[in-house]
Amino acid sequence: MKLARSLFLAAALGLAASPAWAGDPYTLTLKGVNGHNDNGVYDGAYYGKLSSGGTTVADNFSMFCIDYTHDVSIGSSWGVTQTSLTDAGTATGVGNYMGTTVSVADLKKAAWLASQFSVTDPSQWGAIHAAIWNIFLPANGQPDLTWAGVDKWTQLANDAAANNFNGMDFSGWVVLTPTGNYGQIQLTTTPEPATMLLLSTGLVGMFFVSAYRRRLS
Repeated sequence: MKLARSLFLAAALGLAASPAWAGDPYTLTLKGVNGHNDNGVYDGAYYGKLSSGGTTVADNFSMFCIDYTHDVSIGSSWGVTQTSLTDAGTATGVGNYMGTTVSVADLKKAAWLASQFSVTDPSQWGAIHAAIWNIFLPANGQPDLTWAGVDKWTQLANDAAANNFNGMDFSGWVVLTPTGNYGQIQLTTTPEPATMLLLSTGLVGMFFVSAYRRRLS
């Protein structure tokens, strides 16, 4: 039993240290959209399924398209890699796929704008998403989207960047970048580290309670 207990404890502790989504590279499936659209384009959160080796890693999670230059359809799947939003290598990978120059600062602006969907009236979602797409469109040789309100949100994002995004924590944000010639680049978040820690400490607690009960018996 000592071996079994040790393995249980190691697994519980390892859970806290392991990535929230393990198994890169992945397959991303676009499961749906929230139904809100402006100018004939869906905006706001999309919903995805992430799998690896045939095993579902995350399902029905919210993600935000930052890629206006590639079209996909609901139900379609494509290979992706998951990388940290704050990694300079991520910016290079995103830029290579979009055919433009992308910086970590650009990705942070996009994430900050994406975080506004949940606290803003849906009437603003089209302008917010257009502001996200415009971050990456000019250098790609395409004209800016001129939807109503986009200039306002572009300025708000620039102001937020000038103020270091008011201390926004980007550590949980990741970029899902296509590995082939098909797909869209998506921004999303992984489960909060605190949630994983609570789960792992709960497992550790179960271990000690179980061991204590065995001693009493």
